[in-house]
Amino acid sequence: MRTDDNNFDFLYAEEVSKIPSVFRCGKKRFIAAIIIMVISLGFGLYFQYLLSNTVDLVQTPPVDGYVTGFVDFNYTYLLLTFASYLVLALTILWLVVSRLYDKQAYSKAAKLATMVFLNQRHKMLVTWKQGNGDY
Repeated sequence: MRTDDNNFDFLYAEEVSKIPSVFRCGKKRFIAAIIIMVISLGFGLYFQYLLSNTVDLVQTPPVDGYVTGFVDFNYTYLLLTFASYLVLALTILWLVVSRLYDKQAYSKAAKLATMVFLNQRHKMLVTWKQGNGDY
């Protein structure tokens, strides 16, 4: 259905203003989110590499001829890796939620603009019919 662009722009701006300001994803925020994602992915991979290099097998005294032990590693790198991937996941979640809010605002504005267009068309047809004596 064809809609009037002026009505749609106004209604879309109104619907976007209802979105919480945290989730309004403009061009600058989108670029910043992509940069944060790339940096946190890089740090996560780097800390994961450091974590795998700090693995150390600690052997305990043999029991009945069996060599036992446990794997020990630097827990600092584990926490840093977890934090980096957590930042990555939160950024992705923020992008998804902001995209959903924007999509919802677009669909509401499109529906309202279509209703306005149909209302204007109905008024025009009623006026035309009254002028021609068909009504």
